[in-house]
Amino acid sequence: MPRIVKVKMLPDNKGRKIVIIGSGLSGLSTGYKLSREGCSVDIIENKDYTGGMSASIEKEGYIFDHGPHAFFTGNTSFYGLFKEVMDPDEYVVKKKDVRIKFNGKYYRYPLKSVDLLFKLCPWVSLACVCSYLITLIKNKILPSKNLSAEEWISNHFGRKLYNIYFGPYTKKVWGIDPSELSSIFARVRIPKVNLFSAIFKSFLNPKLLAKTNEQMYAPVILESAYPKNGSGAFALKLTEKIKQKNGRIHLSSEVEKIVLSKNGEIDVVYRQNGDVYRLQANNVVVTIPIDQALRLIEPKVNHNVLNSVASLRYRSAVIFCMVVNKDKLFDPLALYFSDKLFTRISDIKNYGVQGYPDQTTGIMCEIPCNLNDEIWQAEDSWFFKRIVQDLEKEGILVQDYIKHYFTLRLSHAYPVYTIGYDVHLEVIKSFLKSINNLILTGRQAQFRYIDMDITFLSGIRTADFILSGKPKGAMGLMPFGEENFY
Repeated sequence: MPRIVKVKMLPDNKGRKIVIIGSGLSGLSTGYKLSREGCSVDIIENKDYTGGMSASIEKEGYIFDHGPHAFFTGNTSFYGLFKEVMDPDEYVVKKKDVRIKFNGKYYRYPLKSVDLLFKLCPWVSLACVCSYLITLIKNKILPSKNLSAEEWISNHFGRKLYNIYFGPYTKKVWGIDPSELSSIFARVRIPKVNLFSAIFKSFLNPKLLAKTNEQMYAPVILESAYPKNGSGAFALKLTEKIKQKNGRIHLSSEVEKIVLSKNGEIDVVYRQNGDVYRLQANNVVVTIPIDQALRLIEPKVNHNVLNSVASLRYRSAVIFCMVVNKDKLFDPLALYFSDKLFTRISDIKNYGVQGYPDQTTGIMCEIPCNLNDEIWQAEDSWFFKRIVQDLEKEGILVQDYIKHYFTLRLSHAYPVYTIGYDVHLEVIKSFLKSINNLILTGRQAQFRYIDMDITFLSGIRTADFILSGKPKGAMGLMPFGEENFY
């Protein structure tokens, strides 16, 4: 029988005892801010490393990310904190340069009108422009409700571009038809650029394109910062700073219960190395996936809330990583495809990682899937055969270059914004608002497809809320009009 150890955390001089479940960027940023303010912080992590999906993995001396992931420098709120954590010689700033392939050619992304007009077949280009014009006129006469991602994309780029790129790619990534995806997905993930305005501004100055963007989640990113030791180096620095302020991080620990008590405290029960521990807290911050989090709560959550939780879906992903005996395979940071097994391929040296020998680089291929489907359960050798075949056909890589390969698996890679998901989320949020000292924050716990800078800031805002002592809802919204936490 496992022994149960009652752990009573010593309160800080302000009497605040905080337990954070999950050590991704939102959990670490919450712990970073609170520990700096003298709070007692315990972070519980089920893996043997911190960083979550932003972590870097070292295999046989080579660094790989779950992506990779760079940090958007244009978010000044985040970038100032990033520079506060990272020393100037620990990261590089790179221009954003990615390409998408459709209709047999590579195009810069976000799509630039000049690129489209000169590279597309003249008849296809004319069809795209006419389709866009027809859509503009139609929406002036009879505005669309834009309920689905299919409607939103078609109404902002024209049906022709939807058919030749956006539709096939979206279906590939999410595994369902875009007509089943909420338009909220498209609004928060696809930079909306007026094609005619973009033509003019592309000739003048590409940086003017950023000013045409109406998105806060999906800005036209011009530059990004990348730690020289992989994106996970940022998480490691945060981890070090939390420990320096006497914060405790419990790795390889599995949370079993979140017990709500009538006296306002919360007990978190977790298992580590066969023993069961209980931590008492004034506040508990949850950053693990929302479907996992709500099933841990005791007393048990009511059926209506659990039914809403069961209606939320996540998309999984396999990251196929290769050490390649070439200095680089392509110039852009990443290439995107809609007709391959993988949707994205990235060269980590192009991002700025150091430590790879000359004539060697690390390649990551992202393959979307569903948890426990055939792709998820496939052997590494199967991925090797399929991906090498695709890359050889594309003229990017030959098998003889590959020195080593392995896979990483992400069970909750992306929240899937199916039509009606927001209704279920409102049911869950209404329940959580009644528990002031249980806070869900970050990408996974809030079921939000947000980038790392916003994920980090959500943790900072969560810490601000705890320090304020105010009730939920009193801290206002994030700059893009969304809640800081649930």
